[in-house]
Amino acid sequence: MELHHSLHSHIIGKGGRGIQKVMKMTSCHIHFPDSNKYSDSNKSDQVSISGTPVNVFEALKHLRTMCPLTVYMKLPWYNSGQPDLRPLMSQMDLEVSVEQNIYSLAIKMSGSQDASVLFAIRLVLHHFLLTEEYINISTTVLAREELNYQLENIEEHRERCDLPDYRNVKNLFFRLREVCNKNSVTIQTYPDTQSISVVGPPSGVLNVRKMLIGLANVTVQFDCNVMDIHYPIQQLEQERGLQIGCKRKNGDTMTITMKATESKLAEILQSRELLLALPPTTYSCPDDYDPNPMMNLSGPSTLTPLQTEMASGVRVFLTPPIESPKSPDPEDSPDIWKKKSKADRGEMLIKATQAIFDDSVLSSPRYPTDLWSGYGFSSSLPADLLKGMMDLTTNEPTTANTSSILMNHSQRGLCSVREEDEELSDFSASSTNYGMSRVFEQATRNVFSASTSVFDSNSLPYDLQWDINYFTDPSMVLAQLGCSEYMTQLRDQEIDMHAFLLLDEQNLKDIGVSTIGARKKIHHAILKLRDSARLNGYAV
Repeated sequence: MELHHSLHSHIIGKGGRGIQKVMKMTSCHIHFPDSNKYSDSNKSDQVSISGTPVNVFEALKHLRTMCPLTVYMKLPWYNSGQPDLRPLMSQMDLEVSVEQNIYSLAIKMSGSQDASVLFAIRLVLHHFLLTEEYINISTTVLAREELNYQLENIEEHRERCDLPDYRNVKNLFFRLREVCNKNSVTIQTYPDTQSISVVGPPSGVLNVRKMLIGLANVTVQFDCNVMDIHYPIQQLEQERGLQIGCKRKNGDTMTITMKATESKLAEILQSRELLLALPPTTYSCPDDYDPNPMMNLSGPSTLTPLQTEMASGVRVFLTPPIESPKSPDPEDSPDIWKKKSKADRGEMLIKATQAIFDDSVLSSPRYPTDLWSGYGFSSSLPADLLKGMMDLTTNEPTTANTSSILMNHSQRGLCSVREEDEELSDFSASSTNYGMSRVFEQATRNVFSASTSVFDSNSLPYDLQWDINYFTDPSMVLAQLGCSEYMTQLRDQEIDMHAFLLLDEQNLKDIGVSTIGARKKIHHAILKLRDSARLNGYAV
């Protein structure tokens, strides 16, 4: 397949982990050209995938899913003040620049699902009080020089479209032009940079981008015996519009090469089955490179239920709110008024963040308590300072403002709080509902305990199991092991829970865990959590 050389390092990932994950999932061997490491002038875009036809088809889709997508748009803002973009920046990778009253935004995400991308775009437009119909976006598709030339000279192909080699041009390039005209999308080619700029309405741009990716060349090569060919090759070439080449090898062995565009990969694999008289196979999602009728501009501006479900794959917090709870509402309980409701965890975190950005309260000192910890965790541990500056007595009555945010479950222990600029990993998604739900206290506390964060710091029982559904953050693991002093090194390396589970003892030593005992304890916990993650269905 053709994959632009500038995307290779992004897909391979740090230490090859990205491509190793794809090879493990699809049972295929994927090879990137070695010449790109040593030559800066001639870069190769060819990527080789070896495996069974079904696995090769899935591997190619995974590689396309990992390709990054950046969407650019300019949005006007005529209201008083400036729009608060902090909530958007905490939910997606967003870059903003302002010129007068025009905000230039760049949204970076994975181009795996158009419905997810469209959902993120509409979320930004809703924040600016704008609708999709009056806004144009732009994106860039990396393509080889040959494709740029074909798009620039599409009219010249009209005279040659009856020839076998140009039969696909009539079906694909002319259809691409029809889709551009229908959706008011403009295509600009840049052969020098091997890129294609697509500008237009959001739905139309995503449709055209999908078709441009489908125009990339793909080649299927396999060996077979001459006696295994049961269909005329020339007839198959004319019927399917493919370019088929044959080359003799040793004895009766023959190498057959089928070439077409990426959008016709499923058809190539089916042609191979027809040629060799193999049982037919149905390949999933044959319309991945065709315009999606569900995303037409004439449709409603809100997402359909199917698109909403697909959009959940981008980020957990891009998922639309649930309108009606599936579980019984605790407020319907007859004992609701006998209990005192505690403050919602998310509400308290928002109040703490607002307090930091409020300039009116800077004149008076603010000290962390067990209700408010400032912005995330505190590295200074001011517990002793609080004892000296605040009058903490055991006889002081406890009010609703000094109650703990979470219940003191003996089987729960520490509960971590994420900072707003930290990404949620797949492992934290399972604990979101627990962290944001409303909880009630059964008894009042008699002693005010100062703490450096918003969690209650009682220790876990000795026989607690290492459960990935509970330990959702490296800080919780280090706190349980008594190794919290190494949390700074993990944050400097930007290690989330997913990366934490991939560490070994040598990695811990390189990060800065200096003592052997600490490395042994942390690595033992990682192995236990890794087993728990596999039992819960996480890919580790």
